[in-house]
Amino acid sequence: MKGDSSKTIILEAAKQLFFEKGYSNTGIREIADRCSTNCAMLNYYFQSKEKLCMEIIDSLWIPVNRLIANLDLEIDYRKRFKKYVYDSISEAFSNKELVLICLNNRIIPASNEILLKIDAIIDHHYRYFKLLAEKALCNDIELLYRSIFAFIGDVLCQNKTLLSVKKDKEITLEDVILFVDKMFLTDIAVK
Repeated sequence: MKGDSSKTIILEAAKQLFFEKGYSNTGIREIADRCSTNCAMLNYYFQSKEKLCMEIIDSLWIPVNRLIANLDLEIDYRKRFKKYVYDSISEAFSNKELVLICLNNRIIPASNEILLKIDAIIDHHYRYFKLLAEKALCNDIELLYRSIFAFIGDVLCQNKTLLSVKKDKEITLEDVILFVDKMFLTDIAVK
């Protein structure tokens, strides 16, 4: 392993283990074994399991900022709002492991610092959701946000369970977007 590629391999191995087993059930030695290195290498790059987890969670800033940057200023606010929601759902599906690591750490925080980092990302995402929802004249914005993204979290958790017991059909991104559109983004939810 060399430099940045070593760090990337460690991050990916840790992310996979945190996803599979949870933060508290994953040890540094297990991460080192997964990426065929030693604990000293992990300590060299990250100093602790907590800092390793924080760096994994930090990577969620990239898709959240991409969502905000991809907002088309030419379309009306209702369409921009829906696009932001759909793109957020798509990003959650693309980063399922990372999203579930964050959800697990919100329920049982590995540390206060990790919880603060996750909350900062969620607050950043919510600010743009709220801004667009207000411009689109949505009702009960905080409830709408919590409802949509609690549902997305449930879907991601169910898909993880379905995959682990090898059920016949995983819930697709298209299924979820259609459901969210029908249940949360109809004219009833918008003035």
